[in-house]
Amino acid sequence: MTKPDRTFVFEEDGEILGTYYLKTNQDVPGKHVCNCGYMVTSAARGRGLAQKMCLHSQGIAAEMGYRAM
Repeated sequence: MTKPDRTFVFEEDGEILGTYYLKTNQDVPGKHVCNCGYMVTSAARGRGLAQKMCLHSQGIAAEMGYRAM
């Protein structure tokens, strides 16, 4: 639980504009809950990238079997 289970980047035209990680919140009995951390570059702020990453992470979390975030 000290390292992310998955890490993603948002890339546009070869430039990384944002990233997020997804990891298990805690071991038993809370392993069905995950945490995420999101970051975007200052140049990408205000473009809705964090919202896109959040929606993406919710789908990935469900695919991984998490029941809460």
